[in-house]
Amino acid sequence: MTVADTDAVVALVRSVPILSDTVTVTFWPAGSPPADTPWAVVHPAEGNDSSDRLTGPNLTTNPSFTLHIVGSTAAQAQTVTGLVKAKFVVGGRFVPPAVTGRRNQGGYWDAPLPVQVNTSVTPNLAYQVIELGWESDPV
Repeated sequence: MTVADTDAVVALVRSVPILSDTVTVTFWPAGSPPADTPWAVVHPAEGNDSSDRLTGPNLTTNPSFTLHIVGSTAAQAQTVTGLVKAKFVVGGRFVPPAVTGRRNQGGYWDAPLPVQVNTSVTPNLAYQVIELGWESDPV
C-alpha cells in the first residue's frame, strides 16, 4: 500500500458530491470533524504482501482500507454508504481504483458491522464501517 493507493481511494470517495469537501485520512488536521454531516474518514492499512517465487521480492501488494461513513442518522449513513459503494462496486463487481504504475485487480467491499452510533458527542452520530481492498501488481 502506498500514498498513491490512499489518494486513489480518497479521490473516489470525494467523487460523491455530498462528500467532496468532507473526507480525510485517519484524523481531522484542524482538530474537530465538520459540524455538518455527512463526512467520511479513510484509514489505510498495509494489507498482506506476497510473492509467487520463493527467492523473489514481495511484488503483489494488497492495499486495504477501513472507511467510516458518518451521518446524523442511520438512514443518512446508509444512503451515503450506498453512494460511495457505487464508486467501488459496479455491476456487482468490485472495481479497484486506478493507480499509476500498478495493475489492480479483484477486491472486496465488506460491511462487517451494523450501523454504529456514537453517543459520546452531541448530537449523536451514526456511522457505517466499511472494509475494502484489492490485489495490486507492478506494471
